[in-house]
Amino acid sequence: GLGVALIVISGAFRFAATSNAVRGFSLKPKERLFVALAWLPKATVQAAVGAVALDAADSSGERERARIVLTVAVLAIVLTAP
Repeated sequence: GLGVALIVISGAFRFAATSNAVRGFSLKPKERLFVALAWLPKATVQAAVGAVALDAADSSGERERARIVLTVAVLAIVLTAP
């Protein structure tokens, strides 16, 4: 629920920022779309961060938060993997 919404909203902001970043260049709309899609996350960092958070957790409260981080990381991998 909330994790998916976070991933979609952040992806939309990143897409918009990338589109605006190349607006000053003489690119065709298809080329701007290509750049924006190419700069979307590919879940490389999420794959590394999810497991590290769980390994670094010491207390039970930290473990619960680490599980949430791992769950959102897995969601990001599933939703953004090519």
